[in-house]
Amino acid sequence: MTGRKAGKSAFREYFEAILIAVVLALLIRQFIVQAFKIPSGSMIPTLQIGDHLLVNKLLYRFRDPRRGEIVVFKFPRDKEQDFIKRVVGLPGEEIALEDGVLFIDGEKTDDSHADYESTSHGGKERSFAPFRVPVKGDTVRLDSDRRELYGFLVANELGIAGRAKVDQFVKELVNRGSLMVDGKKVNTWVVQNNYIFMMGDNRDNSYDSRFWGPVDVDNLVGKAMILYWSFDDSDHYFRVKLGSFDFTFKKIRWNRIGDVIH
Repeated sequence: MTGRKAGKSAFREYFEAILIAVVLALLIRQFIVQAFKIPSGSMIPTLQIGDHLLVNKLLYRFRDPRRGEIVVFKFPRDKEQDFIKRVVGLPGEEIALEDGVLFIDGEKTDDSHADYESTSHGGKERSFAPFRVPVKGDTVRLDSDRRELYGFLVANELGIAGRAKVDQFVKELVNRGSLMVDGKKVNTWVVQNNYIFMMGDNRDNSYDSRFWGPVDVDNLVGKAMILYWSFDDSDHYFRVKLGSFDFTFKKIRWNRIGDVIH
């Protein structure tokens, strides 16, 4: 009888310890730190495909994002998807690119993280007409040449969810240059939140705010902090044969592990 009670007691202790560990892990992931893997080359050379990093989810509960920080956020076209870019413009600032040179409020600005890999690109990658990053209370014109960028903002503030629905809404707004509100046609929108302008360091190959507009600060996941692991996701790998078994291993980038992200 004593042995059965001891066995039950040991099982209960193990179960409770595992349960507590799982709950703590979930709480930490939800509110404090989250792991994130780099899936694309938009942040090269700062971040490489296959980098694994930790994101501080607590920081922006206590302060606003700052220019130059690398941030994970909910993608405006589809909030089920997380993106990672660098903060380039803050609420109320005017952002512009002239032949790859960054201007903020009309002043040439240090943009040392930007990488332009070739001279063959143009358009939004190298030149971007002055754009005011919306701040709460701003009134934007939906019939302006920036109405596509504003369309994603309005869709966000109206709570439209799902990429297909967001894209359809933006397409219709771009075609009409207006919205129907309470049965009336309006071509202006009063911004309800603060926004930031995001760009990838790999400027010639980054799908960012130049294409889908600014990011609502309420949709930030957290600040990228440190690389805890890094696999080379290219064709660089090594193989090990053990009898009839053939194993393929990606190369580990040992020199990147532990790097603080700037």
